[in-house]
Amino acid sequence: MRTGLLIAAVSLSLCGTTVFACGDREAISLASRLFAKHRLFYAQETPGLKKIVSPAFYQALKGHYRCGEKEGGICHLDYEPWLGAQDGEVGAPVKYAVTARSADGVSVSMSYAFVLEPGTPKKAQTVVLQLQKAAEPQCWLVDDLVTPIGDSLAKSYRGKP
Repeated sequence: MRTGLLIAAVSLSLCGTTVFACGDREAISLASRLFAKHRLFYAQETPGLKKIVSPAFYQALKGHYRCGEKEGGICHLDYEPWLGAQDGEVGAPVKYAVTARSADGVSVSMSYAFVLEPGTPKKAQTVVLQLQKAAEPQCWLVDDLVTPIGDSLAKSYRGKP
Protein backbone atom coordinates (compact mmCIF):
# COMPACT_ATOMS: atom_id res chain seq x y z
CA MET A 1 0.00 0.00 0.00
CA ARG A 2 2.75 2.44 0.94
CA THR A 3 4.66 1.61 -2.25
CA GLY A 4 1.54 2.36 -4.29
CA LEU A 5 1.10 5.73 -2.56
CA LEU A 6 4.76 6.57 -3.06
CA ILE A 7 4.58 5.77 -6.77
CA ALA A 8 1.42 7.87 -7.10
CA ALA A 9 3.02 10.81 -5.29
CA VAL A 10 6.16 10.67 -7.44
CA SER A 11 4.05 10.39 -10.59
CA LEU A 12 2.02 13.46 -9.63
CA SER A 13 5.14 15.47 -8.86
CA LEU A 14 6.58 14.61 -12.27
CA CYS A 15 3.45 15.60 -14.19
CA GLY A 16 4.41 19.28 -14.12
CA THR A 17 8.03 18.59 -15.01
CA THR A 18 9.16 18.83 -18.60
CA VAL A 19 11.53 16.10 -19.64
CA PHE A 20 14.32 17.60 -21.76
CA ALA A 21 16.37 15.14 -23.74
CA CYS A 22 19.04 15.98 -26.27
CA GLY A 23 20.40 13.10 -28.23
CA ASP A 24 21.69 11.98 -31.58
CA ARG A 25 18.49 12.83 -33.41
CA GLU A 26 18.66 16.48 -32.35
CA ALA A 27 22.37 16.72 -33.15
CA ILE A 28 21.84 15.28 -36.63
CA SER A 29 18.87 17.59 -37.19
CA LEU A 30 21.02 20.63 -36.41
CA ALA A 31 23.82 19.47 -38.72
CA SER A 32 21.32 18.87 -41.52
CA ARG A 33 19.69 22.26 -40.95
CA LEU A 34 23.05 24.05 -41.06
CA PHE A 35 23.80 22.53 -44.46
CA ALA A 36 20.29 23.00 -45.87
CA LYS A 37 19.49 26.51 -44.61
CA HIS A 38 22.87 28.06 -43.87
CA ARG A 39 25.12 26.50 -46.47
CA LEU A 40 26.96 29.77 -47.17
CA PHE A 41 27.44 30.67 -43.49
CA TYR A 42 31.21 30.41 -43.92
CA ALA A 43 31.20 33.41 -46.31
CA GLN A 44 28.21 35.50 -45.21
CA GLU A 45 25.86 35.68 -42.28
CA THR A 46 22.56 33.97 -42.95
CA PRO A 47 19.26 34.76 -41.19
CA GLY A 48 19.02 32.92 -37.88
CA LEU A 49 22.66 31.78 -37.87
CA LYS A 50 23.48 33.42 -34.53
CA LYS A 51 20.84 31.23 -32.83
CA ILE A 52 22.47 27.95 -33.88
CA VAL A 53 26.20 28.60 -33.46
CA SER A 54 28.21 28.97 -30.26
CA PRO A 55 29.12 32.50 -29.18
CA ALA A 56 32.84 31.79 -29.74
CA PHE A 57 32.24 30.43 -33.25
CA TYR A 58 29.93 33.35 -34.05
CA GLN A 59 32.68 35.81 -33.07
CA ALA A 60 35.16 34.01 -35.34
CA LEU A 61 32.63 34.12 -38.18
CA LYS A 62 31.93 37.84 -37.63
CA GLY A 63 35.66 38.56 -37.80
CA HIS A 64 35.86 36.63 -41.05
CA TYR A 65 32.88 38.52 -42.51
CA ARG A 66 34.52 41.86 -41.64
CA CYS A 67 37.78 40.70 -43.21
CA GLY A 68 35.94 39.63 -46.36
CA GLU A 69 34.27 43.03 -46.65
CA LYS A 70 37.58 44.81 -46.14
CA GLU A 71 39.61 42.58 -48.47
CA GLY A 72 36.91 42.12 -51.10
CA GLY A 73 36.30 38.41 -50.72
CA ILE A 74 38.87 35.77 -49.80
CA CYS A 75 40.38 36.06 -46.33
CA HIS A 76 41.15 32.82 -44.53
CA LEU A 77 40.38 29.99 -46.95
CA ASP A 78 40.53 29.85 -50.73
CA TYR A 79 38.09 26.96 -51.03
CA GLU A 80 34.57 26.00 -49.99
CA PRO A 81 34.77 24.38 -46.54
CA TRP A 82 31.95 21.91 -47.25
CA LEU A 83 33.93 20.59 -50.22
CA GLY A 84 37.56 21.08 -49.30
CA ALA A 85 37.91 22.35 -52.87
CA GLN A 86 37.21 25.43 -54.99
CA ASP A 87 35.06 23.55 -57.48
CA GLY A 88 32.64 20.67 -57.26
CA GLU A 89 29.34 19.76 -55.65
CA VAL A 90 27.97 17.77 -52.78
CA GLY A 91 26.34 14.76 -54.43
CA ALA A 92 23.81 12.26 -53.14
CA PRO A 93 23.54 10.45 -50.94
CA VAL A 94 24.24 12.76 -47.98
CA LYS A 95 24.38 10.86 -44.69
CA TYR A 96 24.69 12.17 -41.14
CA ALA A 97 25.95 10.25 -38.12
CA VAL A 98 27.10 11.02 -34.61
CA THR A 99 30.71 9.86 -34.56
CA ALA A 100 31.95 10.99 -31.15
CA ARG A 101 30.56 12.08 -27.80
CA SER A 102 32.06 13.96 -24.88
CA ALA A 103 30.70 15.43 -21.68
CA ASP A 104 29.98 18.76 -23.35
CA GLY A 105 29.37 17.94 -27.00
CA VAL A 106 29.15 15.63 -29.98
CA SER A 107 30.71 15.31 -33.41
CA VAL A 108 28.39 14.79 -36.35
CA SER A 109 29.82 13.62 -39.65
CA MET A 110 28.23 14.56 -42.94
CA SER A 111 29.34 12.08 -45.59
CA TYR A 112 28.59 12.59 -49.25
CA ALA A 113 29.76 11.89 -52.77
CA PHE A 114 32.01 14.69 -54.02
CA VAL A 115 31.27 15.42 -57.66
CA LEU A 116 33.83 17.52 -59.52
CA GLU A 117 32.00 17.40 -62.85
CA PRO A 118 28.94 15.49 -64.03
CA GLY A 119 29.95 12.16 -65.51
CA THR A 120 33.25 11.96 -63.62
CA PRO A 121 33.87 9.45 -60.82
CA LYS A 122 32.55 10.46 -57.41
CA LYS A 123 34.79 10.54 -54.36
CA ALA A 124 33.49 9.85 -50.84
CA GLN A 125 34.14 12.79 -48.51
CA THR A 126 33.23 13.72 -44.96
CA VAL A 127 32.79 17.01 -43.11
CA VAL A 128 32.67 16.94 -39.31
CA LEU A 129 30.56 19.38 -37.34
CA GLN A 130 31.54 19.89 -33.72
CA LEU A 131 28.48 20.64 -31.59
CA GLN A 132 28.46 21.82 -28.00
CA LYS A 133 25.65 21.50 -25.48
CA ALA A 134 23.30 24.47 -25.31
CA ALA A 135 20.96 25.77 -22.65
CA GLU A 136 17.32 24.67 -22.74
CA PRO A 137 15.23 24.66 -24.84
CA GLN A 138 17.98 24.29 -27.43
CA CYS A 139 20.04 21.13 -27.42
CA TRP A 140 23.14 21.92 -29.44
CA LEU A 141 25.12 24.78 -30.98
CA VAL A 142 27.56 24.44 -33.87
CA ASP A 143 31.06 25.16 -32.56
CA ASP A 144 33.18 24.24 -35.58
CA LEU A 145 33.25 22.68 -39.02
CA VAL A 146 36.19 20.47 -39.91
CA THR A 147 36.63 20.34 -43.68
CA PRO A 148 37.19 17.16 -45.70
CA ILE A 149 40.90 18.05 -45.79
CA GLY A 150 41.06 18.38 -42.00
CA ASP A 151 41.05 22.17 -41.54
CA SER A 152 39.14 23.62 -38.59
CA LEU A 153 37.01 26.53 -39.75
CA ALA A 154 36.96 28.04 -36.24
CA LYS A 155 40.75 27.87 -35.93
CA SER A 156 41.30 29.25 -39.43
CA TYR A 157 38.90 32.15 -38.88
CA ARG A 158 40.48 33.06 -35.54
CA GLY A 159 43.91 33.27 -37.16
CA LYS A 160 45.37 35.91 -39.43
CA PRO A 161 44.20 35.91 -43.05
